[in-house]
Amino acid sequence: MTHTDPIREEIMQAAAGTDVPQQKVTMAYALFTALLLDLPLSPAQTTDFGVDTADHYRALRDSITAEVNAGTSVPETIIGMARRLGNGPALTTWTQTYWPDAPVFVTAYDGMGDPEQYPHDDERRPHP
Repeated sequence: MTHTDPIREEIMQAAAGTDVPQQKVTMAYALFTALLLDLPLSPAQTTDFGVDTADHYRALRDSITAEVNAGTSVPETIIGMARRLGNGPALTTWTQTYWPDAPVFVTAYDGMGDPEQYPHDDERRPHP
């Protein structure tokens, strides 16, 4: 018997009508879940979302909570997070909306352009 996650399915269905890549939505959903359950973040999550300190963690957690409490749906919140993945200035602007003293976010992708524009590993390898 396979287990399905109805919340994830709802989020992915909502994201299907957007230009946000599924991988980014999956990563944002995992971050959303970890923050709400007060779990440690993976190295990829800390890098992609610029979480360097406990204040960064709190700013993200408090921002998602405030956004949902203000009436934004969970799928909309997660899709918004996916759009901000890898974009420190966008993360900073968003968190400072809810927490004016939020720290500045810096991600590994800042200044490099959209990470979705880079070739995937299989596209870089020469084909025989």
